[in-house]
Amino acid sequence: MRVLFLSAWYPTERDPMFGLFVQKHAEAVIRLGADVRVIYNEKRGLAWWLRMRRELRTLLREGWRPDVTQVNVNGKNALVALWLKLRYGIPYILIEHWTGYLPISFQLQSRIKRCLYRLCTRHAARVMPVSHNLARAMQELGMQGKYDVVNNVVDDFFYTPPFPPQPEQIRHILHISCFDEPHKNVKGILRVFHRLRRAGRNICLTIVGTGPDYDEVVAYARREGLDEGVTYTGMLMPKHVNEVFRQSDLFVLFSNTENAPVVISESLAVGCPVLSSDVGGIREMIPTSCGRLVPAGNEEALYQAWTYMLDHPDEYQHDTIRQEGLPYSYEAVGKLLVTIYQSVRK
Repeated sequence: MRVLFLSAWYPTERDPMFGLFVQKHAEAVIRLGADVRVIYNEKRGLAWWLRMRRELRTLLREGWRPDVTQVNVNGKNALVALWLKLRYGIPYILIEHWTGYLPISFQLQSRIKRCLYRLCTRHAARVMPVSHNLARAMQELGMQGKYDVVNNVVDDFFYTPPFPPQPEQIRHILHISCFDEPHKNVKGILRVFHRLRRAGRNICLTIVGTGPDYDEVVAYARREGLDEGVTYTGMLMPKHVNEVFRQSDLFVLFSNTENAPVVISESLAVGCPVLSSDVGGIREMIPTSCGRLVPAGNEEALYQAWTYMLDHPDEYQHDTIRQEGLPYSYEAVGKLLVTIYQSVRK
């Protein structure tokens, strides 16, 4: 099975985390014997097209013709996949992670782009968003197609139990962020965390990551006196993130917008309960046995739910939570993708 990945996002030496979930999809099907080639083209305009044409010609001259093309995120890469379908009869599937299908965001796109998105979606053999919520958003915008949902992949080493809790010790809270404040609302987490400490809660907060608003958020926390008990680690590689997860009693996410965050999948795989805002496809990921959901931006609701989870740790059993993380494994996601590839070849 030869599979060509055409991706708008993919890790590079400059940014090894950018589009890492796409790379993991590729690794998942490689493990099951697929022959995968990836074209990630950062060029723009005419330079983008010239490089894309060169990359495709090189593959075809080598005698490597894909059985199926996987497009990661709609757009100009999908147009290339559509051309391959029309010229060579190669089917393509469209995997979608983009939060831009929210109605307001989508209407900001030009009319031509909106028409092209609909065209490429309609001609895809499968349309595979990473959540049912995203699938509904796409369909409501007139994106016609045959829909399935595919999960993002969690690394194998996350499927390791957390460290056993120690009685009477401080409770460790974890947040992982790209520090895009309008999106992630880290300041809201800090305000509620500070309120809990003032109420006498013996808790600490570790925040992993960096991003465009990192300096602003750290300065805000220091200026407002919210940084006591808070540790900022900066960017960590996945194996180190796993170690932090295993030491944590609760993972907190308070985003204003999301899709299907990989960090929640990782928390489930480890067995760490999750407290999150109820946005995007997160409700599909977290049953009541694994955590609680609150309205986005509602700090009082976050405070009450956080308090409840600290007071009722026995309601969230590690083994039960880890079962919910199994569908995100390399094996589970790889089998789904290969099954889809085989079905669209027929």
